[in-house]
Formats: sequence, structure tokens, C-alpha cells
Amino acid sequence: LMPGLSFEVVPRIQGLLEGINATRLKLGGNVYFDAERNADGLIALGRYRKAYNARQDAFMDRPHRDRYTHFADALRQWGQLDGPQPLGRRQNRPRRRYKGGMVV
Repeated sequence: LMPGLSFEVVPRIQGLLEGINATRLKLGGNVYFDAERNADGLIALGRYRKAYNARQDAFMDRPHRDRYTHFADALRQWGQLDGPQPLGRRQNRPRRRYKGGMVV
């Protein structure tokens, strides 16, 4: 490790979907992205998707592994950092329901 840098260990979770849901909850708070400086990341998150099984004609409960997955994995690590409680969430605000897909 380099002198002067500090790191936080992200706690291990049981499954990928648990981490995705923790990130969704954290994104429900007051989180903003700079569209100019984070353009590549926002495009990658928009293209993040579930893996598709053509033989069964169904989506699987895991992401399609491609170059966009790395951006989503980095965001998921941030989402898992503080645990499942979102930051800045107002108690009287209704929760959004995600009916499907893995786009965050």
C-alpha cells in the first residue's frame, strides 16, 4: 500500500442481488452524478443488464458480463459500504418499487 492512502473494507455479502438492492436503496437518497465528468459511467450503468438464456428464453439472476459490468461493480461496492441504510432518505418519502431489470 502507498503511504498516505487509506482504505475501507467493504463487508462481504451473501449474494450479488443483495448488493444491487443495497445500492438501489442508497441511490434513493440525495445522490447526484455530474453528467459531464461521469458521462462514461452513466452510459455504462444504462447498458448494465441481466444475462439472457436464449435456450430457456428467460433472463437469469446474474448480470451479463461485459465491459459495462465493471462500472456497475464499482458502484455496487460504494452502495455496500455503509450497509443497507440509505443516506439522506426522508421517512415520509414513498419507496420506489423496482419491478425487474438490474439497471440502477
